[in-house]
Amino acid sequence: MSIYVGNLSYEVTQDHLKPVFEDYGKVTRVHFPTDRETGRARGFAFVEMSQDAEEDAAITALDGAEWMGRVLKVNKAKPRENSNSFGGGGGNRSGGRGFKTNNRYYLVNDLMSNTFKPYREALNQYMFQGLDVMNKDIKAGKQAVLAAINSLADLHKTRPNSNLARLFFDAKADEIVSIFSGGPSIPIDGLVDTLSKISPINSSEWNKIKL
Repeated sequence: MSIYVGNLSYEVTQDHLKPVFEDYGKVTRVHFPTDRETGRARGFAFVEMSQDAEEDAAITALDGAEWMGRVLKVNKAKPRENSNSFGGGGGNRSGGRGFKTNNRYYLVNDLMSNTFKPYREALNQYMFQGLDVMNKDIKAGKQAVLAAINSLADLHKTRPNSNLARLFFDAKADEIVSIFSGGPSIPIDGLVDTLSKISPINSSEWNKIKL
């Protein structure tokens, strides 16, 4: 089986796309068709993985997900008629799926993955070095929370719009605004921009932060 990945930015390369699918298993091949005349990428790719179950998991998780500014179209590639090659976009799977943020299997899988080790470390820093410290030293707690957010920003560069980050910022938006809007001040230049890049859906909340 091969996976069709459509609506890709023309800037996407194999080095960008392969790690996204490696979260769900072993990737054996990534192919970017190009225009015969210009040599330019055509905005879609084919990905092959070592097991059908891994491909099914990747399709379920990534179809409809927003990545690098585009909403991905991910489904099983259909063989073209009278050809052994694969064609893309072959019909919608029933119930077009996006990130299954309410599916515990995928959340636990991501949480335990080595890929998201920086997320676990940032979460620990946010909770234990940040919130737990604030009742004794508010400024030190704020600095730890800020460092955790910056760590999540670094992770966002390689894993944009991950399930875990979406859930975290959706749950913590009000809390983060409260942390940085009162009490002893610390330098937070660029914080609002950083948060808006990581979680643009909460931009209206981030703009409430009092610099």
